[in-house]
Amino acid sequence: MSKVRLIRVYLEKKYLLAFRAVMLMVAVPFFITVYKALISGSIETRSGAIETLGNGSGFYIIILEKIAFILFFIWIGTFGSAEKKATDKQDNK
Repeated sequence: MSKVRLIRVYLEKKYLLAFRAVMLMVAVPFFITVYKALISGSIETRSGAIETLGNGSGFYIIILEKIAFILFFIWIGTFGSAEKKATDKQDNK
């Protein structure tokens, strides 16, 4: 069986900090949407319909989708990005 590999992004050191900052900033709008939905009890879908808390599973599915995006961008912005190794840098030249 093959090993499970997590998503990793390898960048040059000069781009690493900016990439991490951008990925964390991309996660913020998703977080705000989830926060507002949990506080108000309703969320707007892509089609413009309003899903409310306790009215079927649509509300929870949308919240889980947003949380998945939050976790993905936080992962890429923190532990999922690393500096290129010296051997990778030599291969690209």
